[in-house]
Amino acid sequence: MKKYLVPIISSLVLIVLFVVGLLFNNGIKYQNQLRLIKEVFPEAESFELISDPGYEFQQLDDENRVYEAYKVLKAKKEIGYVYYVTAKGRNADLKVAVGFNSSPKKITGLKVLEHNETPSYFAKIQPSFFNQFVGKAFDVNLFKVNKANGATDSSHGFERAITVARLQYAHDAKWEIPAPVEVVSSKQDLDTLNLIYEFKFADETYLVTLDQEYSFVSSDKEIEDDAVVELFESFAASNPMTDIIKSVETTGSQTIIVITAKGFASTLIKGTIVYDADQGKFTSFTISEHQESDGYGKDLIDGSYIDQVLDNSDIDIVTEVTITSNALKTMVKLAEKYVDEVINNE
Repeated sequence: MKKYLVPIISSLVLIVLFVVGLLFNNGIKYQNQLRLIKEVFPEAESFELISDPGYEFQQLDDENRVYEAYKVLKAKKEIGYVYYVTAKGRNADLKVAVGFNSSPKKITGLKVLEHNETPSYFAKIQPSFFNQFVGKAFDVNLFKVNKANGATDSSHGFERAITVARLQYAHDAKWEIPAPVEVVSSKQDLDTLNLIYEFKFADETYLVTLDQEYSFVSSDKEIEDDAVVELFESFAASNPMTDIIKSVETTGSQTIIVITAKGFASTLIKGTIVYDADQGKFTSFTISEHQESDGYGKDLIDGSYIDQVLDNSDIDIVTEVTITSNALKTMVKLAEKYVDEVINNE
């Protein structure tokens, strides 16, 4: 009987030793991982790897994405997240760990895990660059990263890493990222042809004038931070005014007004309307650029409707080509407004 028990006991001993060794190794791996997490989230007491099959890793593109995510716990309560992110700096595969605290919403730290950046450029990044992230609030309208002198591309890589990690936190915490700026209204100054945007930013309203290239001209409030100006410029450029007068030229009694309006599929229709002051009326309306469809808007532009709308901007729209006919009417009404307010000073 004993000779049968020996191999059984030996097998059990081996199994126990294997399980103990496995648990020991796992424990070492867990502690090593915890030490790394504590480097970017010092208050972490424990963590949980997020490994749900349906978990959605956020990304800007294939080169800028979150590839690992952890819940951070203190006294067994979730207090934030740590994300491992790969981003493109000067080169691909700039890998960093970023910690996000939930209350208050601040970044707890950032650590470079590995990188392929050019050593001579990467060495120019000073500790102060990384220190800017510690305690940095991320629930703000304008979230910006100060660049490292001499390492602009790598700086952009870190900025992309933080951006996609912030997107991941918003997804995981069911938190809405504050809109950087909101367009309240927009109009054109017919005297200068500049564009005037009313922006809401950080609980204040700004009346900002931009030129037609969306470069800053002026504001009704003093703006000390150039980054805010750049934000307004880029936001206006991504929310462009389409129905505007592009240029005006006066030759003798004739005023040549170049106008754009939004046509079908949000493409622009560009045309020229000529006003003759001696005759006191518009004398021509021609379209120079459009992408309207054959059999629809293109036929309307090539037909007699364009002359009819020039004679009467209140003419009925054409049902089958509502967008195109509305665009043509808009262009004539803009020209009428310019003549009334600027030429005739009414």
